[in-house]
Amino acid sequence: MNVNNKFWNWLFEVKRPSTKIISHTNLPNQSLEEQQEKLIEPMTKREVMLRYSSVWKTIIFFCLPTVILMLVQGLYNILDKSLALQFATPHAIKNWKYIELMIIGDGQGNHSILADFLQTNTHEQAVNKLFGPLNSGDYSKVLNIIKSYDPQDPYLAFEQLKEISSLTINEELMKKYINITTQYTAQTYNLAYSFNQIMAIGAGMVFAIEFGRGNKRELGKISGNGLTYSFLVSLFVGALLFSLSFRPWGQVLISSQMGNHKNLIIEELAWRDVEPLIYGIWVLFMANFCMNMVRSEGKMVHIMIMTISSLGVKCVVSIFSMDILGWELTGAQLGTVMAYFYQLVYCLIVIFFSKITYSNFSFRDLYILNPKNFTETIKAGVPNFVIYFAVFINAYVATSLVVQLPIPNGYPSIEDSGGTSIVQQLISSMTPWNEFILSAVIGLNQGVRTIIAFNYGAGNNKRILDILRKSSWLMFGWFMFIFVLIIVAGPWMLTMFAFPSEHVGYGTTFYWYQFVNFMTYPLACLTYISLGLFQGTKRSKVATWCTSLRTMTILLPMIGIGFAVSKSTNNAFWFFFFSGLTDLIVAILIAPLLYVFYKRTKINGKLVTREDSEDIKASYALYLQNQGVK
Repeated sequence: MNVNNKFWNWLFEVKRPSTKIISHTNLPNQSLEEQQEKLIEPMTKREVMLRYSSVWKTIIFFCLPTVILMLVQGLYNILDKSLALQFATPHAIKNWKYIELMIIGDGQGNHSILADFLQTNTHEQAVNKLFGPLNSGDYSKVLNIIKSYDPQDPYLAFEQLKEISSLTINEELMKKYINITTQYTAQTYNLAYSFNQIMAIGAGMVFAIEFGRGNKRELGKISGNGLTYSFLVSLFVGALLFSLSFRPWGQVLISSQMGNHKNLIIEELAWRDVEPLIYGIWVLFMANFCMNMVRSEGKMVHIMIMTISSLGVKCVVSIFSMDILGWELTGAQLGTVMAYFYQLVYCLIVIFFSKITYSNFSFRDLYILNPKNFTETIKAGVPNFVIYFAVFINAYVATSLVVQLPIPNGYPSIEDSGGTSIVQQLISSMTPWNEFILSAVIGLNQGVRTIIAFNYGAGNNKRILDILRKSSWLMFGWFMFIFVLIIVAGPWMLTMFAFPSEHVGYGTTFYWYQFVNFMTYPLACLTYISLGLFQGTKRSKVATWCTSLRTMTILLPMIGIGFAVSKSTNNAFWFFFFSGLTDLIVAILIAPLLYVFYKRTKINGKLVTREDSEDIKASYALYLQNQGVK
């Protein structure tokens, strides 16, 4: 096979050799003082690690913090849901706004949870399953009110119920609402995060490549320009999210996921959840950008300290806001925003007050903007945007379709579950684990990508190959570990997020749904291997294509096929089965690309290590001198 034909040259973005003469040695017209000033700066320990340390040592140094970072990011979703279930529920069940929506619906005889429940259940069952525990006197009053309830005139019943001060919503039912609400609002976060990754990861890649080339004077400009661009983009994304989430404007992003099964309590909970994120989105954008600047310099100890400590900020603010102030889901999201604000402040301190730093910028770098920095950032960040935007699309489509899947025989209907689908509850309980699983590999990928980008700029292709081999085994090992964990602890993982324990266990219907959904996950490592390689070597076209396979191009058709087969056979099993085949198909398509790229590099004689320039050698010599090495 000819691996150097026009198609492969186009896909791997091969450019014609430049006729411009480039020299890394000192120019003749420079004075001796200028040459000495240029060579006097010693190489940093982080640059030495990137260029010369053993591959395993480099991977541990640069990837362990990013893995921890992304695991903590994955824990944010788990913590959000867990803390909300524990601390928001006691306040939410007493909130008369939710009781009003349960009884009245939209006020026009539609979307009343009580009215829908009474179509297939008795009045006694309505009191027992929709409302919290009552003493005998209040129970009799509520039962009589429910017996006289008229769906066409629900206001009378609601006014009568307001006289019973001890009335609450059933706690387990409220937990189901909160569980599903956080699944819906996760799409708001995913949409915001996808745009954020363009600026944060894209600028980080540009920074790392210029760092590898030794263009250290440009790094401050990249950092300052990028911070301003991140803020401007965040304003646009914030306005977009507000228009899609504001309840008086129809709350399109949330309500559209419910299909014909609209639940007004969940809509109200959802707006309260996303409101702090929308107003504080600039904090998210700027914090992630600054974090990537610090990470691109290799200051991993700071990244680890900041990430772990921010988790504490998240917990303290969320618990205080929900438990003490009674802000329900607003308090949970406020904790997330404040954690990002803490990260932003921490990173800015590191950028400006570190002993050795290249990402610090002057005030003029914030307003004298170079359009090239923006375009290069966008180009480098597009593959990551595709990943996270596709996550948004997939989760949105899956959530919208799941509510329409047939309910397995022997399980409660949507009406009997208080307006929620048990299959929808399954998806909502699986999603936080799915994101946590991927977060570790994404973190490893981000660290590897930084190493590859630096060595690509330095021309060390042989080292890149060695890095890929070792990181690939790490990714595959992690996915295998998780797959075994799902087999062993799958039921417990579901019940942690309010999935009914009586409906899950080893060998049950929903156990097998979960199993087939993750059955080819170990093969997902090929997607993240290709992303690290192609993005780190500035092959954004093929990097975007590879990532789109798993996140959109293949997954969406498989979801569609699974949905169609499930509807035609009246069995939701096939929805999860076909979704679970995605990574197998993607692996079959990506493996040949990796092989061709390797053969091209080898045949074209590029599987070598470029000799360092005189400037770099001098900088390394000064580093060794400072370390006392002769």
